[in-house]
Amino acid sequence: MPLFFLFEISVILLVVFIPLLVTLGVGNDPKAVLSYWWRFGVQLGIHIVETVAMCWVIYYMRFQIKDKAVLIDEEYYIGCLKMIFHVFITYFILIVLKRSFGRPFYYSVDFHNIYQNELQPLGWDFEYTVMWGSGDGTKNATYFAWYEPNDFLGNIKYWFNDAGAKGDSNSWWNNDFPSGHTVGTFCLFALFFYIVANDDKKINKKTVIFFWTILAHITILQISLLIYRFHWLTDLNFSTMFCIPCFWLVNWLGNLAGYLLRTSIRAWTGKENHAVFIYQKNKWSFYLVNPYNQQLEFVSNLKNHEKAFSRCIKKYKLTNYEKYERENNKINLII
Repeated sequence: MPLFFLFEISVILLVVFIPLLVTLGVGNDPKAVLSYWWRFGVQLGIHIVETVAMCWVIYYMRFQIKDKAVLIDEEYYIGCLKMIFHVFITYFILIVLKRSFGRPFYYSVDFHNIYQNELQPLGWDFEYTVMWGSGDGTKNATYFAWYEPNDFLGNIKYWFNDAGAKGDSNSWWNNDFPSGHTVGTFCLFALFFYIVANDDKKINKKTVIFFWTILAHITILQISLLIYRFHWLTDLNFSTMFCIPCFWLVNWLGNLAGYLLRTSIRAWTGKENHAVFIYQKNKWSFYLVNPYNQQLEFVSNLKNHEKAFSRCIKKYKLTNYEKYERENNKINLII
C-alpha cells in the first residue's frame, strides 16, 4: 500500500478526531440538558461513519481513477466539475439567505422558559459571552417566520464579522434559516452522486436508489436537529426543497460544460470527433459519439439543417459524421 495513501488517511484521522478530543471534558450540554458525555458518544459514532466514508472515497480515487487516461477516458473530470458547481451554488444561496434573514433558533426563542424550567432547577448557569436570548441574555428572542428578515438593515454590519452580533442583535447571529447542516450533508453526498454512483454520467436507476437512500439519511439528521431545538421545521423543509432541484440543475450545467470541454480534451488526446445526425419527426437531431463507450450524446435539435450541419462541423471540428433517418423504429443510413 503506497505511503502517500497512508499519509492521506492519517490526515483525515487527525482532522476528524482532534476537534472531537478537544471538546472532551467535564461539563454539561445546556441545549440537550444532559452531560457532555452523551454528546461525545454520539459525535464519536458519527465521526467513525464519516471517516470510513472519506477513507473509502480516498481509496477509490487513489486506486480506481488515479491514472490520467482513466480520468479522461471515463470523463471523471465532468463529475468533479459538477461537484464544484454544486458546492458553490448551494453554499452561495445558503450564506446569502442566512445573512439576509438572521432567524433565531427555536432554542433562543424559548430560552427564557428553558433557562427557568430546565437549567436553573439543575443548578446550571451560563457565561454571558454568548447571548442565547435577548436583553440580558435570558429573555426570549423574537420569533420570526421563515420569510421575515430579522432587522435586515440594522444587522448588515454583521455580515462579514458577526462577533459583535453575539452580544445584542436579537439572536440574529443564529442564522437559523436555511439549515446549513442539511445543505452540507447534501454536498457531502453529492460527491458520491456525481462521481462514484454515477459511472456512466447519467441519472440512472442506481443513482436514483442511492439518492433516496441519502434522503432517508438526511431525514434522520433533520429529526435530530428538531429534537435538539436548533432548527424550525420550515428551515429544514426549505433547505431540502432547494437542494433537491440543485442536483438536476448542476447535472445540466455540468453536462453543458462537459460538451464545451470535450472537444478540446479530445483534440489534446488525439481522439476523433465523431458525430451522428438523425432525422425523425420532421426535424434533425445532433449527437456526439463518445469515443470511449460509443454511446450517442444528444447535443441539440437543428432548425435549418443545411446551415446547421456546417456550423456543427466547424464548431466541433468533426472529422467523421453520418446522417440517419429514423422511421418506424428503424434507423437507415442516408447516403
